[in-house]
Amino acid sequence: MNNKNSRVKSTALRIALLLTTMVYATPSFAVNADKLETVQFSTSERTSLQKQGEFQLAQAAGSCYQVIARNGLDVRRDPTVYSEAIGIINYGRNVTVEPGRTRYWIPISAPLQGYVYANWLAPCGAASLPPNNCRQVVARTSAPVRQEPSITGEIIGSVASGRRVTIENLGADGWGAVSVPLRGYIASEYLAYCRPSIGYQ
Repeated sequence: MNNKNSRVKSTALRIALLLTTMVYATPSFAVNADKLETVQFSTSERTSLQKQGEFQLAQAAGSCYQVIARNGLDVRRDPTVYSEAIGIINYGRNVTVEPGRTRYWIPISAPLQGYVYANWLAPCGAASLPPNNCRQVVARTSAPVRQEPSITGEIIGSVASGRRVTIENLGADGWGAVSVPLRGYIASEYLAYCRPSIGYQ
C-alpha cells in the first residue's frame, strides 16, 4: 500500500514539474519567436533588396567588349550555330554584353540584340588588337613549314601549336606564306587569326 502511494505521489510530482517547465518555457519561446519575427524582411524591404540586386546586374550588364573576329562576328537569334544569323558586327567594333553567358555563347544588347560566340570577344581596352598579318598555329603538336606551297615541298622546319607567325599575304590554294619565325609556307588549315593576349574571362 505504501509502495502504491509512493508511486502516485511520484507521478503527481513529475506531472507538476512538467507543467511548471511548460509554463516557464512558453514565454521564453515567445521571446525567441518575436526575435525571429524582427529579422524577417517586410514586403517593401524584400522589393528594395530585389531592386538593388537588379541594379547590380544592370551595372554588370553594361560591360564593353570588342569584336576580334577578323571577318566580323555573326549575331544569332538564339545561342546555337543552327539559329538564324540576324546580322554581322565588324572587326574592332564594341558590343554591350548582357548577363546569361553560357560556355560558348554571350548575349549582347548593342549594336544588335542577340547572341555571339564567346571566343571572338575581348574586353575593351584590355589588350591591343593584333596586326592583320598575325596568325596563330593550331595543330595537334606543330605545323610543318615547307620550302614550297605543296605537300611535296621540302620541310624546312616547324612551328609549335599556339605560337604566332607573321604571314606575307592572305595566301592561296590552301597555303599561307610565312616570314616569321622562318620563311616558308604553312598549310592554311593550321593557321587561325591571332587573338589578344587578354580575352573574355
